[in-house]
Amino acid sequence: MPKLITEVMDSENIDIILNSGVEDFMVSNQFVSQIMAQVSEEPLALDVYDDLFRAEGSEIYIKPASNYFDFSEVKQ
Repeated sequence: MPKLITEVMDSENIDIILNSGVEDFMVSNQFVSQIMAQVSEEPLALDVYDDLFRAEGSEIYIKPASNYFDFSEVKQ
């Protein structure tokens, strides 16, 4: 089942999101700032982001770790 990720435009609204029961969200202005900081430190990273964010570029699929690992065998 696909998951919905909510985009928060204003970081001052995070408390509202947390209190609404939304599990996955991203603060877009922070996300963009983090990318800009990373590219300023490592300019070659821009090529990777360009490829990821183009409509015809590469795709990333995020799957639950439980698809690949049996956590019942992990010692605590």
